[in-house]
Amino acid sequence: MYEYKIDIPSSINITTPVVITIHGMGSNYDDLNTLVPAIIGNAVSIHLQGDLSFGAGYAFFIPDFTKYSEESIIRLVIDKIYATITKIIADNNLQQQPIYLIGFSQGAIIGTGLINLYADFLTKVWLFSGRMPTFIAESGQKLTTKTKTDVFVSQGLIDPLFEPKVGQAIAKNLGSHVRTLQYKEYPSGHTIHVNAIVDD
Repeated sequence: MYEYKIDIPSSINITTPVVITIHGMGSNYDDLNTLVPAIIGNAVSIHLQGDLSFGAGYAFFIPDFTKYSEESIIRLVIDKIYATITKIIADNNLQQQPIYLIGFSQGAIIGTGLINLYADFLTKVWLFSGRMPTFIAESGQKLTTKTKTDVFVSQGLIDPLFEPKVGQAIAKNLGSHVRTLQYKEYPSGHTIHVNAIVDD
């Protein structure tokens, strides 16, 4: 299991979502916690932290695919994150709650995998400044029925890592099989534009 922080409000009901946050490379589980009340409001928050040291923080995988394929590395991470989330949810008796996810950069990459590889696991997803690996895209192309997942994708117009066409490709793939898809571009780099927090 990944290291994590969990915050359970004093008052929840069956409609209160469980929100998973997955940070980008070089950060930690505190990076996205302020987005939960800003975007969603009252929610159970589970903030995951990568298990690999990277810079001043952590990563879930190192993007070096010279020795092992991208699929073998990233698929293992996605499966481990899915197992971690389901265990935390079961341990805290939260199985009846809708599950949301907020992912930035590497977290957004992982988010695309959870959507396409674990159909109907997530109710709502926000993907900020990410990309979709080929094997995840191919999994999505095999889905023939609409899932129950609503997705918001944002991309920076001057993102030096993932240019707009990368975000557009995510939106095109997911748009074919998720319940709803919103895609927006912002005049920003590799970050979460302030308007992306309120535009959904």
